Amino acid sequence: MSTPVATLEAIQERFPDDEEVQTCTSLDEVFEKFGKPSGVGTNFFWLDNVIKLFSLDDELEIGRDTRITSVGKILQNLSRGIVVPIRVENSVYLGDPDHKGGHYVTWFAVEDGNAVIVDTAMEKSCGIYTIPVSQVMDAITAGPGMAVVWDVEPAVSTLANLTINDFLS
Repeated sequence: MSTPVATLEAIQERFPDDEEVQTCTSLDEVFEKFGKPSGVGTNFFWLDNVIKLFSLDDELEIGRDTRITSVGKILQNLSRGIVVPIRVENSVYLGDPDHKGGHYVTWFAVEDGNAVIVDTAMEKSCGIYTIPVSQVMDAITAGPGMAVVWDVEPAVSTLANLTINDFLS
């Protein structure tokens, strides 16, 4: 789910065929049965859809064409000045086993073996966070089936070729 605040109505609307969800009469009852929400609060596919939208390519396939599946492609994008949005596992990313859940950040560069990350949660450093590349890679791959690295290159390439007249017409 990607709603900023959980409500009984939103959950029941999202799971119309789940009888157990539909019989709940309160949010507390939902949480008792299924647990409280935690971790990343936005659907992974949100950014995939944004990439497709800005690529102006109806043939672009979400997932296949909007995700990065190799370290080489991450480094290629970074070396070309193309940012790499990633999902990290907080416990590894922050080096704190008690800090559970996922978090979205943007990888901007590699400098002296460190990843330069823009992370809006890092208020003390104005959103700039630098950690070893190996720690970032471990944080990306820490959760089974949770590694998500986006490829914004299709959108960047399209937008780079547009002029102001393309927007005015």
